[in-house]
Amino acid sequence: MAKVSKRTINEVLNLETGENIEAEEFFKKTLDELSIYRSELQKAIEGYREPLFVCYYCKQKVRIRGGISNTAKRRADVFHFAHLKDSEDCHIKTKNNLSKDEINRIKYNGEKESRLHRTLKEKIAESLRKNEISIGEVSNIEVEKVINNKVVSEWKKPDINAFYLNKRIAIELQLSTTWLDVITRRQHFYKEQQIFILWVFHVFDINDDRRSLAYSDIIYTNNQNAYVFDEETYLMSNKSNDLILKCYYNVYSNCELILCERWDYKYVSLSQLHFDESSYTIYYHDSNKQKEQVLIEIEEQEAKALENHIAEYNIEQKKRKKLETLYSKLESHNLELESATSKRNELSREINNLLIKNDNAESILEEIEKHVKEIVAYLSSSIKHINSIFYEDNLLEKIEEKFKNKMFDISQSNAELSIRNTNLKKRILFIDNYPIVEILGMKYQSLNKKTDWDFINKNYTQIKIIEKSEVHSLFAEVELKTIHSQNELTRLQFSDNKLFLFDFSSERKQLELELLENNKTISNHQFIKDKITKDLERFLTDYAKAKTQSIKSKIIRIKENQSHLDDEIFDFEKKILMINQEISVSK
Repeated sequence: MAKVSKRTINEVLNLETGENIEAEEFFKKTLDELSIYRSELQKAIEGYREPLFVCYYCKQKVRIRGGISNTAKRRADVFHFAHLKDSEDCHIKTKNNLSKDEINRIKYNGEKESRLHRTLKEKIAESLRKNEISIGEVSNIEVEKVINNKVVSEWKKPDINAFYLNKRIAIELQLSTTWLDVITRRQHFYKEQQIFILWVFHVFDINDDRRSLAYSDIIYTNNQNAYVFDEETYLMSNKSNDLILKCYYNVYSNCELILCERWDYKYVSLSQLHFDESSYTIYYHDSNKQKEQVLIEIEEQEAKALENHIAEYNIEQKKRKKLETLYSKLESHNLELESATSKRNELSREINNLLIKNDNAESILEEIEKHVKEIVAYLSSSIKHINSIFYEDNLLEKIEEKFKNKMFDISQSNAELSIRNTNLKKRILFIDNYPIVEILGMKYQSLNKKTDWDFINKNYTQIKIIEKSEVHSLFAEVELKTIHSQNELTRLQFSDNKLFLFDFSSERKQLELELLENNKTISNHQFIKDKITKDLERFLTDYAKAKTQSIKSKIIRIKENQSHLDDEIFDFEKKILMINQEISVSK
């Protein structure tokens, strides 16, 4: 295995963007990308362009040295950053022993020398001056003015400091990496000087996993507010003659006793911000306070739910004891009922014959109650298995004629709509799985060149391309290009530094509209189905009432005949008794 070379320069500064370039990650790029960077760095050395990469510590230009050797197994073994041969002494070259604080301070101040940092600083100061002239809220605007703490002989040089009404503010731009100790000391320093600090970013990612830890350190110590100044807000500032920032803030809510959070944003001016004199922080939305209130609300609701649960449990216990008593009485009544039924059967054989033939009113009502739900469930297929009682008076044929076709059509239509909705949801999920790339407020889906090439090939006239490195730059909109020919598309197929962007928003909106319409139709079908069920219940109830009345009439007639027979039996028994007495007397 080839010996790994230890690099002397582990990181350099990109003067254009203020980005921190780590050698370990940078030299993982492909050979063609590294060759382009080697060329650009050499142009800067020759004076053909502005400086690009410089040493963090001495700010001198650097070049890329090394190459791919026959023995090296990894490009990191040989490629490295190097000072120029005749460059002046540097901390890295002379091995000076600097402390960690001194190194971090050098890096932090170095990042402030980038072209992007200078540009943003000038545009923010320009917007503040417009407020000073047209509105008069801002005054004493100073760029990179040193602020001293005479008590402890400490000083800071914010990017911009000014007065808003009677409040002094320090604006610090954050474009790349700032270390937590630097952030903490600066915030403490400004608080001690009773100066409000306003951290400003150029871009902001709401995804906590992708966002730089340094960004999070700033955001979560400033009431979870993040302020962005970019080309869009610069144009808005010019139009309103005031400094306009895009403020991202965390919104907390109670999602069924679970703490939910989401990032929202609003375009704000200094007059819309709250200046907290206890912490000397500036915020638009107090996310910390909102989170605390939501947590209190959740705790109160959980406590209330527990109280309700205990109350419900006590009620259930009382119900259980009452049911035990009722079951005991029911068992006793069942025994009495069995005894009474036995006696009734002995005395009313003809009435029992009617019960055996299912002509009794109670048996008909029991059969209808037993099968009404089953009839509704099977109207869309078949109900031939229903018991014989429904064949009387052609009842089954009447039910099928009146209700079956409507219920069958609804069931079939709902099944088809459900299949269609499943396919629509799969398509929406497929679209949503694409990564989102936002350029000046316009959202695109980033296509995968390997898996989506057939789609790219068929729709290349509607697809935008952009260099990966230009996505978050000020000139991203200008760098967004259109593919003009099939030949150009073929060349782009082999480029790894391009993003292929497509706007699925119209298709997704159409899919959602169709899904909404399908759900409305299914809901309407359910309404119709419920109405059919009610109509069927009324139909069967009317039939049961008529049948019951018929049975009751028969029973009344039978009981009248039974009473007449009982009277005759009593007369016969009386006559027999009298005859027996006469016989006895006669004997």
